[in-house]
Amino acid sequence: MLASSVGNPSVRDSYWDRETTGQNTSRGSPNSDGLTTAELQAPTSAAGIYAQWDDYDLDGDGRVDADDDAWDFGYSNQYPVLKWGGHATTTQFNAQPDTAPTFGDATVTNKNYDVGATIAPFEIPLVTRGNGAYDYAVTGLPAGIVFDEDGSGSCGSARTVCGAPTVVVATTTVTVTVQDADANMASSDQARLTFAVAVTGAVVSATSPATLNQSRLRGAMVDVSLGGFTYAAGANASHFTIAGVPGLTVYSVSFNAARTVAALRLHYDGSDFDADATLAVTVAAAATSHNTALTTPTRTVAPARWVNISKKSIALTEGGSSGTYTVVLESPPTGNVTVTVTSDNAAVTVGGSASTTLAFTTSNWNTAQMVTVAPVDDNADAVDELALVTNVASGGGYAHSAVASRTVRVTVDDDEQTGTDYDADDDQLIEID
Repeated sequence: MLASSVGNPSVRDSYWDRETTGQNTSRGSPNSDGLTTAELQAPTSAAGIYAQWDDYDLDGDGRVDADDDAWDFGYSNQYPVLKWGGHATTTQFNAQPDTAPTFGDATVTNKNYDVGATIAPFEIPLVTRGNGAYDYAVTGLPAGIVFDEDGSGSCGSARTVCGAPTVVVATTTVTVTVQDADANMASSDQARLTFAVAVTGAVVSATSPATLNQSRLRGAMVDVSLGGFTYAAGANASHFTIAGVPGLTVYSVSFNAARTVAALRLHYDGSDFDADATLAVTVAAAATSHNTALTTPTRTVAPARWVNISKKSIALTEGGSSGTYTVVLESPPTGNVTVTVTSDNAAVTVGGSASTTLAFTTSNWNTAQMVTVAPVDDNADAVDELALVTNVASGGGYAHSAVASRTVRVTVDDDEQTGTDYDADDDQLIEID
């Protein structure tokens, strides 16, 4: 309360909290207003209902400046308080002491997830009390699950947990810590909430070979490892179903001693597919100790990408005409592909030199390109030649294929004959150069 006995003083811009006082009307000045707690605490500067509070020349120097700044408006959950010596007096006149934020009775239920499955997003509860804005931090979430504090992240909503776990983990403790905006950083001035998360399920990985490709599917082995429980005693090959790859089924299954890993041997009937296929293994509920059906995370199986050539062999004559064959890709690449054509013998050139390249794209991969092979006349020896012309593809998914190379055998008959022949007129053998 500020008062004056000089002149005819009046009261304006005066307020009281009608919620905490229970008073809805004033017996004093008609210029006083009863407001709610939120209305009184919302302004954090000389604005709104407090716009005139700093508009006085308190030190009498003839101007209103920073020296006349008598109020500390605090945070959005605090009342204004008078300052002394440039600092606020006792916080909120001891009406609102420096309290820690709290979750109150709010809790988060413990969570159990399947690896690879998208979780149902959930919100971390709001805290109350404290001073100023709140900073939420969440630790201990399994890989693949994230916390979005302000809604600008992948969850799209504030204080939300979302995602899909990528690893199997035993029960782990997730801790939510909330710090308010005051200068007190002690743990006693923080709110904490904990809950447990467990991730169980199956993880698929190829053990032989390391990379799954259509050309290597016959007899391939795939391990399906369980986390948190084991395979039932009666589990067998019929409990495992392959999906996503044409003609691929489970031929047999064996288990490790702990019955946590099932080694599946695959059977492939040779069904063709041109684009990447997505392999998933479904485990029937009867195969697990928890009687829980599971679908493993998917993995990509690349089609057998090989180079097709129109001829496997070409016969040439030294000093004679060149020969040709065509090259085309078997299936669509994932990007640009370069086929490098190389002769291993100087007696045969490809495209006029020892090596040349063909460029294929996702648009022209099935358009055949011609390669010209030509004999080189050595004008010397009389030896027939053999050249192996390789056609090696790289890029666009072809670099990892075991059949991304094809070879053309090119033979060259020499034109410098040597030896003897029979001259019937002279009845004698003659030397041929």
